[in-house]
Amino acid sequence: MAGSGNMRYGRDMVSSGTHFSQWQMVVEAAKQLHLKEHVVLDGSGNPVKLAATVECKGIVGSDDRSRFLPVKATSDLQLVQSDLYTLVDGFVTRNSARTNPSNPSIELGPEFKKVGSFLGRFKSIPSIVELDNLKVSGDVWFGSGIVLKEKVTITAKPGVKLEIPDGAVMEPNTNNSEGSLAGAAVWDVFRRQDLPKLNDYLAVHREECAARCQAVSSVKYPIYDQTVYLNDYHKKMLKDQYEGLKTIEQITMDSASVETNMFKLCKVRSVQFGQKGIPYLNTYNGRTIRYPDSLIKANDTIKIDLEINKIMDFIKFDVDNVVMDFYLDLAEDNRKITPRDYLELALRPVQGGGRDISAKNAIRDSIHALFSNRECFTLVQPVNNEKDLQRLDQLPIALETYLHFIQFDGMYKLCMSLYDVKFRSGLDGFTKFVLDRTRPKQLEASTMTGLILAGLTQSFLDAINNGVVPTISSSCPVLDLFRRQLEHIDTERNALRLKCNSSDDKLALLRKHLEASESHRAEYVRLYEEVLNDKQKISKDYSICITELQAKSRKLDVNLCELM
Repeated sequence: MAGSGNMRYGRDMVSSGTHFSQWQMVVEAAKQLHLKEHVVLDGSGNPVKLAATVECKGIVGSDDRSRFLPVKATSDLQLVQSDLYTLVDGFVTRNSARTNPSNPSIELGPEFKKVGSFLGRFKSIPSIVELDNLKVSGDVWFGSGIVLKEKVTITAKPGVKLEIPDGAVMEPNTNNSEGSLAGAAVWDVFRRQDLPKLNDYLAVHREECAARCQAVSSVKYPIYDQTVYLNDYHKKMLKDQYEGLKTIEQITMDSASVETNMFKLCKVRSVQFGQKGIPYLNTYNGRTIRYPDSLIKANDTIKIDLEINKIMDFIKFDVDNVVMDFYLDLAEDNRKITPRDYLELALRPVQGGGRDISAKNAIRDSIHALFSNRECFTLVQPVNNEKDLQRLDQLPIALETYLHFIQFDGMYKLCMSLYDVKFRSGLDGFTKFVLDRTRPKQLEASTMTGLILAGLTQSFLDAINNGVVPTISSSCPVLDLFRRQLEHIDTERNALRLKCNSSDDKLALLRKHLEASESHRAEYVRLYEEVLNDKQKISKDYSICITELQAKSRKLDVNLCELM
């Protein structure tokens, strides 16, 4: 060891791996040290200091403390306890598989602040040899054999416990939020027809797949009873061993299409149970919802809040079954009955109590009110093939086109032959009934026009956007508004017509004034010319008189000269 220093009050020494021979000498000398027991406990009763060296006179050495790793927080404790460092014969060495010269950055949330809480949340410390940065927040619990790579962020939603399964490998491209991580680890849903294969595999590997190393062989459905779990290795082996085995990925809100409405009505395809016995349902439009009401069954109609993907309400009523009821023979007590009589019988309230019966009776009442004053028609199922019946909306578009528009083509009979004769007859009767009674729509005493229809449509949209049921009464204010606007337009048009008439009258008056002015101008010019002529005549007469007077004056002057 280089340098010197008094180690009397120093703590127990550990040498670095580069000075093993010197360390052996110190160990031999340390055997003669007198160790005094001095146990210090923290607030929870755990020891934090066991002993200290005293009376070490004569032992001189230097300790640069580079062998110590700073452990000031639980994040540092995770770093020390991980596979990044190993302790061999008292030496702390760095894992040679670590290529990055710097240590990983680890940030743990307040849930990991205390050592007891930190240790309780880890079955085993994850592998961080390839880790660069780790951020954990929320109620997160780690299983065993977890591998962390590069930059990993794990966030649990408030009030939600997030359990990371055993053997999970977490990388930057893995979504480690509560929804996707738990769904990827827990919600591997197998098809119903693949359950026998799954049970056969678990019967052979039940000890390897046992939960908490406790295999229970008496359980009939081990997956549902949470006695065994499949990790990535067993799922790969299962798929390789049984050809055609498939799993169904759970649809999350991120992958669902964005809707403009606040809710959506969906039809339930199936209700199943997940790996931990948690129920979930699948809808016909591809939605998957966990924790449904236990009363919801297949073919029920549910109302989904699209913002949170939760069920707002549901209707235990199958529309297809109601339609199928009308497919039955219309007979009661061995006598023929009319479709309306059959409808009355089918919609009679059911006696009894309970939420289910009350809901069905409410639906019957609403349908009865809807068909109270309407005609009834019966239609048998259009096709006899059950598979085609279940996918009528997926039949080729050409079939529907030929059915409705090509009446004289040879292909008409070919396409129509796919449909039942009674169905075609009922459809023809229903079409004739509708066309014979088609009249222009009337609203009060007015015929439905484009303007009124626009008002009705706008009022319906406003009612839906405001969260109320649109009715014809809700359209009346809009129609009154349109009526008032039309009256206002008529009034303004009449006012403009009056203004135009007034302008025409003023123009005629001005024209008359102009004509009068023209006549007055001509008279003025005539008078002016007469005055001018009179002036010229007077001037001429004046000149003549002056000339005559001058001649007479000269003559008088001559006579006067002669007299003198």
